[in-house]
Amino acid sequence: MGISDIKNSLKSIGFFRTHKSYLINLQYLSEMECEGNKCQLILKTPKKTFIIPLSRRNKTKLKGNLSIR
Repeated sequence: MGISDIKNSLKSIGFFRTHKSYLINLQYLSEMECEGNKCQLILKTPKKTFIIPLSRRNKTKLKGNLSIR
């Protein structure tokens, strides 16, 4: 079972693939920071903050998924 299979099974419960090796739970998404062509997501859980890369291709998909411009 690869990450694509996992992505497909978790998509319906709020997970999103941000980069080749990253799946995130959108409930913990706090903000998106972009500088030039590089973007990263800030995820905050009750105990820790994570910085996750966001690919250019998935940036457009995420914005569409969240209905933002």
